[in-house]
Amino acid sequence: MHSSMRFALLFSLTLLVPLWANADTTIATEDFASANNPLSNSADWTQAGAGIAGAGLAAGGVFEAGTTAGSGGGSYWATDSFNADQYGVSVINGSPDGGTNWGIILRAADSDPDELLLALFLGGSDEVECYYINASGTPIQVGSTTAMTDTPALTDSLRAEIVGVNLKILFDFGAGMVEQLSCDMTASGITAGAVGLMIQDPTGTGNFDDWEGGNMDAAASGTAVQRRRHIQ
Repeated sequence: MHSSMRFALLFSLTLLVPLWANADTTIATEDFASANNPLSNSADWTQAGAGIAGAGLAAGGVFEAGTTAGSGGGSYWATDSFNADQYGVSVINGSPDGGTNWGIILRAADSDPDELLLALFLGGSDEVECYYINASGTPIQVGSTTAMTDTPALTDSLRAEIVGVNLKILFDFGAGMVEQLSCDMTASGITAGAVGLMIQDPTGTGNFDDWEGGNMDAAASGTAVQRRRHIQ
């Protein structure tokens, strides 16, 4: 092979290697097909701490708050361990503008069972917020309530990720993940834990589908939800 051709090939391969290396590592997936009511009845899930009432329901392939107005809950994946830099993503299944509050839980129950980080999407107003819940079960907002860059629709995806102290909330409106809000979570003091999700529904109409949680590659951001399934 001509030396210039060999150089061009090697150069091309060098460029490709980082692209392969910068993929997030999926730890767990769930399709909520089993009728675990609450979700924490499943051996894989544990109910979130005192700051989030209830564990949420899993039935018919979705994760829901329940049919009672104001009901809700959250759970985190307890079977496997996650790195400190982690992500969670899930598909919106139900009217995004119906008043449901949808959340991705990060770094849950590390040093205290009630502690966690929460990336929140407010379906009634199309806004996002960052929270942490402390050891007393008190939700504390970090940063401002921020309007989303587009109007969410059915089957769009909510993603949250944290690298170091930087928590990002992203949304896929159908053309790839778009960052909506970035928050410095230094004040939380929460440095590790598990990934999960929560939902609070004043109207009883919204739910999540196809959840995934895993470890972040610090150089990659915004990976779309994968359609693999967890089998109970």
